[in-house]
Amino acid sequence: MDLPSISSNWTLWSISMISGFEGWAVGGDLSRQDTVVAVILHYDGSSWNKVYPDYNGENFPGILVSVSFGASNEGWAVGNAYIFNGIIPVKTGILLLYKDEKWTIVSSPVYNGLNYDCGYYNICFNTKTDGWLSGYDDSFSVQAELYHFRTDRWVFETSLAAGDYYHIQRIVYDNNGGVWGVGQDQLMIGNLPPAGLVIQYTPDGWMALPKFSNPKFPVEFYGIAVIDENNIWIGGGNQYMYLLWFNDNKWHQVKLKEEKGAIRDIVFTSDSEGWAAGVDYTDGYRNGKGIIYHYKKEK
Repeated sequence: MDLPSISSNWTLWSISMISGFEGWAVGGDLSRQDTVVAVILHYDGSSWNKVYPDYNGENFPGILVSVSFGASNEGWAVGNAYIFNGIIPVKTGILLLYKDEKWTIVSSPVYNGLNYDCGYYNICFNTKTDGWLSGYDDSFSVQAELYHFRTDRWVFETSLAAGDYYHIQRIVYDNNGGVWGVGQDQLMIGNLPPAGLVIQYTPDGWMALPKFSNPKFPVEFYGIAVIDENNIWIGGGNQYMYLLWFNDNKWHQVKLKEEKGAIRDIVFTSDSEGWAAGVDYTDGYRNGKGIIYHYKKEK
């Protein structure tokens, strides 16, 4: 897809399609030496248009890593920025709400008084009153912090035996209302590097599925799209870009033109049509480019 010009170094982290004719994608502009600012793109059915950075110079600090719409006219986005606490810069989360055709910053449930780094990986809403977010707070030994939005409040709900230092980059709903997440289990066993992690929310809490690992390099999962329990698409990366299909309890790797980079998010608007967004580092880490793939199943 053709995208608007942003800068010499920018990235997309997340995509949310309201329908086949409207969607949002978010990321960050990393071209400035002293700060990082948000990137927000809007899809109107024919082209992607820049919303932020806007033409009046207004924007939000930090990089946006996730966007989700529980209704066509109300959505959420989360990101992270460095805030000076009086002594040193501390990383903190940013929570944005889209309502009345405007993005605004709202109060963050993940906050520790700027004593330690904390922030967000992901936010996902199924309806206006049902959603999840994944964050972290370095005040605790376990990185993952999962919150469930129930009607009008956030409830802390983390219960996963996946190691002592795991995190969840993305949470999604499937077509039946089931909840899934992906990230990385950083608990190293022997000489094996950290592995890609998939979790499913069940009546017994969060359960882990078979992990995907590379014997030489760490693997991190960033995006997941669930058609059904036997038809799951996964996007990820670390040193190399990963696009994976989970079928018949096996991992199948899709070969892409780009090798270096990451698929950061995947969404499907139907069983046969999907979108994936991320960053291409073919020209080096200081020359990253946002990338969007469009998938259509052959008839």
